[in-house]
Amino acid sequence: MDDRRIADLTDLDHRIRDVMLSGRIKSVLPMSVIDEGGRTLGVYSTEGMTCISDGRYAPLNLLELVGRIVKMTDELKDILIYPDEIVFSGKVIFIDPSVRMTRICVIPQNKEKVYPKENVSCLLKEIKELTDERGKAYMD
Repeated sequence: MDDRRIADLTDLDHRIRDVMLSGRIKSVLPMSVIDEGGRTLGVYSTEGMTCISDGRYAPLNLLELVGRIVKMTDELKDILIYPDEIVFSGKVIFIDPSVRMTRICVIPQNKEKVYPKENVSCLLKEIKELTDERGKAYMD
């Protein structure tokens, strides 16, 4: 399994972790929790989902995807998870094409490391590269 689908949740607030595990947050992929050597790890299920960074998008589909990502960030903010506190890249956001649902693996940012390519503005630049010239013009 790709290590980007496993999150160290040790420092995540217990209330937030419990809400995520409840399955009530539609924008978070289902996960199970395991304890390993004093750390709490979340293992995400990506079954039936496609990583958005693996796709190519027509302009209208691209705009719809960006809209769903904005909606997803709002839902995360409702449970007090802010985009600057988690890894936010195309590698942790998945889409279920059959029901047009977008979900994320919540991976807390490592406080000691800086991830300049893993924030919302960089995500939008990354998504912009997944479309044609018309789609890029829409993104601009």
